[in-house]
This record gives sequence, C-alpha cells and structure tokens, in this order.
Amino acid sequence: MRLTDAEKALLDGRDGKARQKAMELLVRYGEALGAERFVDTTNVAGVPGQASVFLTNYYKEAGGGYDAIFSHFDLDSDELVDVPQVVTHSCHLQGGVDPDNWQLLGASAEAARVSRESEAYAVERGIKILKTCTPYLVGNVPRMGEHCAWMESSAVVYCNSVLGARTNTEGRESTSTTSPPSSPVIICRTSDRLRPSAGCPFTDTMTSCGSM
Repeated sequence: MRLTDAEKALLDGRDGKARQKAMELLVRYGEALGAERFVDTTNVAGVPGQASVFLTNYYKEAGGGYDAIFSHFDLDSDELVDVPQVVTHSCHLQGGVDPDNWQLLGASAEAARVSRESEAYAVERGIKILKTCTPYLVGNVPRMGEHCAWMESSAVVYCNSVLGARTNTEGRESTSTTSPPSSPVIICRTSDRLRPSAGCPFTDTMTSCGSM
C-alpha cells in the first residue's frame, strides 16, 4: 500500500502504541483486500470496546479491564495498550443489554453491569452511545459524499443508497481501529469496486477499503 508520511508516522509508533497497533491492523486489512491507499473518513459507527461477561473473564489474565479487551480483541494487538480519546466523530451502535429492563430480557445482573461499564468506557473516550443499529434515525446523518465507516448491513445500504454518503460493510475490528487508536480514520481504495472498509477512531482518519 502507498502510505502518506503521516500514515507512516502512525505505523512507526511516533504517535503512541495504540495508534501504531491500530495502523498495523488497518494495513493488514488493506493489503488483504488489495487496497492501494487510504482516504480520510469522518463518521464511524461500530461497537468499539463492547464487552460481555465472557470477554471480561477471558481477558483477565491479559491484564483485565476494558483496555485489555480493546487491545487484544478489537485491535488484535499482542500488547496491552492505553486506549486514547477518539479524534473523529464516532458512535456506538446497539450492544450489551437494556440498562433498565435487563431482568425482563433474562439477562444477569453481572451482564447488565458489564454492559453499563463498557459503554461508560466508550463515553469516556469521546464515543457517543446510540443504542440502535439505525444511526441515521437518532441524529447521525452523514452528508452526501461523506466517507464513513459503518457496521450493520441495513445501515450501510441506507447510507450509500439513500443518504448518498459512502461506506463499506465494516466489522467490529475495522471500525474500532478507526475510532479511538489511530489518528484520522482512513479508507482504503482499490479499483472501482466497493470493498469492505476499516477504521480507527483513535486517529483522525479512519480506514475503509473500497472505491466509491
């Protein structure tokens, strides 16, 4: 992939370990998709750092806490990193359990606690909690032509076809890399076909792979 000087600096770790790990994952993602370069994006919607009882127990030996989940699960990092503030507009879609009606849904008290704490962790880093998989219905409406990195298949279709913005079909890892750790969210482009995108909220760019 062709990287700019700023992207090379992120990859070299000059802006911290978290952003370096995010860029490492984004570059791997872009190379796997045959992307040639990254483009800036300004709107991320995923589930960064979302935890469950299983994940909190699984990563206890890796340092525990939500930094461990974000480092190892979201960023696929071999090191525990301190997760910084996001530097681009980032939203957290539906995840966890209903904070008020968790008993009605059959969730445990522990699951409700973990859900509340992981969302609070995201909020502390500048991520907006939406509690829906249709972000455009609760105020997150991108401009026509704006580059986004969104999860959720129906939201992706609506974003591209109705709103006229541009996003690939993202997953947790690609949107998480574009939210808190990198610098800007970056989008990779290839030929003239839309490809899955990746992002890193820690950068002010996010990465999505595709050509729009």
